[in-house]
Amino acid sequence: QLTSGRLVVPANHSLEGNIRRSHVFFSDDQGETWEVGGIVEPATDESQVAELNDGRLMMNTRIPDDTHYRGVTISDDGGESWGPLFYDETLVDPMCQGSLLNTSKGLYFSNPATQVPQPRDHMTVRLSLDDGQTWPIGREIDAGPSAYSALAELTDGRIGLLWESGDFLPYETIRFAAFNRAWLEAGDEE
Repeated sequence: QLTSGRLVVPANHSLEGNIRRSHVFFSDDQGETWEVGGIVEPATDESQVAELNDGRLMMNTRIPDDTHYRGVTISDDGGESWGPLFYDETLVDPMCQGSLLNTSKGLYFSNPATQVPQPRDHMTVRLSLDDGQTWPIGREIDAGPSAYSALAELTDGRIGLLWESGDFLPYETIRFAAFNRAWLEAGDEE
C-alpha cells in the first residue's frame, strides 16, 4: 500500500508467442475495484514494486534474455504508466524472481546473484541507501542452490528473508533468515 492509500499489485501477462509483459493492478478504493496500470516494454515478468522515498514507484523485474541483469523502470503516477526500462548491471540475475522492499533503513533486494541461467545459487541480499541508484552493501546468505525469495520487515525492525533452497536443487526446501542492517554491512554474525 502506497502512502497515498493506493493498493498496488505487480503482475504480468502473456501475449501470443508467450511474450510476457509486466504491469500492475491498482485500487484507490481499498480493493473494491481494480484497474490495470501501464505495461512495461520489452519482454519482462515476475516483477516487484516498491514506493521510493520521493513517492515514485520502482519496478524491478526479471528479463528473459541473455543479458542476465535485472530490469528497472520508474513510475511517476502510481503505476498508471512506466518510464523506459533499463538494466541494472549491479543486479546480476540468472532469470529468476527477486524481491524488493523499501524500509526506513534503505531499499533491500534479494535474488540468486549469478549471471548464468543455471544453476540458480548464491542467494544474496543487497541494500541501497539512494533509492536503488547504487547497491554498495550486500551479503551472500546462501552459497548453495537457491531460487525465489521474499523480503519482509519484521516487527522488531530486522529484515526477514524467505527463500527456496536445497542441497542439490534450489526447490528442495524453504529457508528463513532474519538479520539487521549492521549484520548486512559488517558481516558479524548475530
